[in-house]
Amino acid sequence: MERHTPSRRRASHRRPLAAVIALLAGVSAASPRAWAADGAQGSTPTLWRADREDGRESMYLIGSVHLGRREMLHFPAAIENAYTRADELVLEVDVEDMGAEGYGKLAERYARIALPQTLRDRVSADVISRLARYLELRGEPLAPYLSFEPWFLVTQIQAREAGRIGLDPAYGVDRYFAQRADGTKPVVGLESVESQIQVLAWLPRDTQQALLVDTLEHVTDTRDGTEGLVLAWQRGDDAEVERIVYRPMSETPQLAAYYERMLFGRNENMTQRLASLARDGKLRFVVVGAGHMVGERGIPNLLRDYGFRVRRVAYAGSAPGARASEDR
Repeated sequence: MERHTPSRRRASHRRPLAAVIALLAGVSAASPRAWAADGAQGSTPTLWRADREDGRESMYLIGSVHLGRREMLHFPAAIENAYTRADELVLEVDVEDMGAEGYGKLAERYARIALPQTLRDRVSADVISRLARYLELRGEPLAPYLSFEPWFLVTQIQAREAGRIGLDPAYGVDRYFAQRADGTKPVVGLESVESQIQVLAWLPRDTQQALLVDTLEHVTDTRDGTEGLVLAWQRGDDAEVERIVYRPMSETPQLAAYYERMLFGRNENMTQRLASLARDGKLRFVVVGAGHMVGERGIPNLLRDYGFRVRRVAYAGSAPGARASEDR
């Protein structure tokens, strides 16, 4: 949804879909003034520039991690300048268009299993045992988790483990820029919260089970899990981001449907939306999940099919605050 006139954005209230919203769109009510830490190590994620066929700038794009740490939110001058000059900020989804009541309704509609069925009717006994062991090690009972669909448990587990290592949606990159745009710059959402949740909720049951198994096996893996992804993004290592994002698909063929719907299909839809938006000649700053920015079927590569000239912006120095030159 596009909002042509900047307006004061409401503080978000996380309800039953807290983990989903946090992972998909980084909900938080934190103030951006409390985020950017002067002198912090900061981040140098890849910055892309997409030009129109006539050579004029159309958009700058960066990948986002939806959970982060305060010290990450300090960027090179090239990123700051691209954001400042942009007429609009484009995000995957503007979650603040939906109130707390809407979140609760989505939870009941998509995440909760209707009685008399439970999670035992969705996954195998072996998966139930794995989940029970995971929870037992953390001092939690299994019973409350039996009321929810496997895809929702995946988001709960990922958010829990991310929090354990200090990653917080309050410091998500998209949230940072969204709060900066509050009242000063229009914000455009490429998708809706519900459409993102539907992608997960409508996955085949065997795919949801495979996703839950993979999550239980790798969620605490510092190299191939969330921590590894965040660190790779932070240093602009797209090859490593791509490896981590696509590792489950290479190891578990049952997850092919997940990737087709959650990444590839959405990449195509978001690219089409960006190309449509670009027709008005405005300059845009685009922030979408890091996983959507890498690979042959990532958004930067797909934009080329729409006639855009897309290239990385090469930083003149590696430290945040450094200016950039363009990698042609």
